[in-house]
Amino acid sequence: MEEIVIETNNLMDLESNYFLPRSQWWSNEYFRGSYSHRNLRSNELGVKATDLAEPLYRMDEATGRKVPVVMFAGEALHSTYYSTVHGAFESGKSVALDLIRSFTDL
Repeated sequence: MEEIVIETNNLMDLESNYFLPRSQWWSNEYFRGSYSHRNLRSNELGVKATDLAEPLYRMDEATGRKVPVVMFAGEALHSTYYSTVHGAFESGKSVALDLIRSFTDL
């Protein structure tokens, strides 16, 4: 038992040149380090990322088609990789491709 305590105490003695990279997301004045997460209430209500990602449309009278007016992207909207940069990237890429398809089909 004494050896374990000694080894643990040595772990706490980190040298001053020890480098630990970390984000400074908390210092952003608008977000203060926020990120998305799933909670039990969302599950109870049956709300999914795909619901939040649903675009807002308007009807184009000339073509009779729905045209996206506002589209949402971000890490919170990815069904699998929420709370990650990867999720944000994938979500953004998906929305960009949807926009391209929407306007090249007009």
